[in-house]
Amino acid sequence: MTIVGRNATPFQVIELFEHTASSVNGEIRLTDALDESPERQGLNAEEIDAHIFDGGNKQGSLSANLAVGMRDPETKSAIKI
Repeated sequence: MTIVGRNATPFQVIELFEHTASSVNGEIRLTDALDESPERQGLNAEEIDAHIFDGGNKQGSLSANLAVGMRDPETKSAIKI
């Protein structure tokens, strides 16, 4: 499961952050807290077909910017790969 874009998070899930272990890179992930939530039946989701980039690291941020730049005719010609 991936959280993309904006979301409204029930306060019960926010409270779970206190008991959710951090990942290898030290992040506390919303998806982990949701997975541990006893209130899971109250969640809504929508399946999408999209490219997802991790903006939390240099490679993901660069990849996202290049992907957007390659779709824009004005910037596409300036990108040399």
